[in-house]
Amino acid sequence: MEEISIYSDESGIHGSERYQAIGAFSGGAEDLTELEKAIAEMQVKHGVSNVSYKNISDSYDVQNAMREIIKVCLGQCVSAQVRLDIIIWDMQDKRHKIIGRDDNENLKRMYYRLLAQIMYRWRVPRLISFYPDEKISINWSDDIQKFITTARKIVDTQFHGITLGGNRRENKIKFTETSEEVDDNDEPLVQAADLIAGLVRKSYEEGESFERWASSADGNQQSLGFEAQVEVSNAQRSRFELMKKLRTTAKSHSLGLRFRENQRLETNKYHQSKPLNVWKFEHQDGHDQAPVR
Repeated sequence: MEEISIYSDESGIHGSERYQAIGAFSGGAEDLTELEKAIAEMQVKHGVSNVSYKNISDSYDVQNAMREIIKVCLGQCVSAQVRLDIIIWDMQDKRHKIIGRDDNENLKRMYYRLLAQIMYRWRVPRLISFYPDEKISINWSDDIQKFITTARKIVDTQFHGITLGGNRRENKIKFTETSEEVDDNDEPLVQAADLIAGLVRKSYEEGESFERWASSADGNQQSLGFEAQVEVSNAQRSRFELMKKLRTTAKSHSLGLRFRENQRLETNKYHQSKPLNVWKFEHQDGHDQAPVR
């Protein structure tokens, strides 16, 4: 595809969350506009103004709105030229558990990796419009070109078999005037990215509890060796209902999202043709440490 737009949001980066994530929808402008309208229609239908992860509750309208939005988002990934990429990282692994860690600079590096994946999957588009959430302490007006240029270099050096075609200088990425920060209160795509990234991130903290609850709800707990009664809080149940919807919808579309052996939601890294890509960033070697202040 010659031109793509990217809408992104972060999850868990505020406070002391162990697992943090970035989720991003990308695709052609027309396809993303269609998805945005579908999300907005669900919000109006159920009277829910914001479907970000932080707004999950046991409200009937909120639950129905979020379920339908998960369904329409994954459905659009299958039927249209739309991708959803999510990167997760562990703030307590060897890379991050260091003195003087600079979390803002670390977030930038995670954006580098996410953008590199997106550009690789789209085969390095010529034109990019980028719409990150405005509520983080990154100066996008200064960093956006560096982000995407660096991601381009990562693609060129780490991945093989990419044919740019024509003169290399002519394929240099151009930046549209529409590259700007957006407020997730006004942007349905950013809200949806935050919702799904948050659910995936939470699976790293509550995956085992979710599996027990889901098996109990489905009547399979005895065959799996679980206790017959699984107690969860109202807040957990609200999250688990949506995690279950995410998993079952992805399965119905053969998107490869499932709980791996470590009880965390991921996709198979070898299924690169799939429009849903969820992976945990792992440090490469002893020299790969998070940036320090």
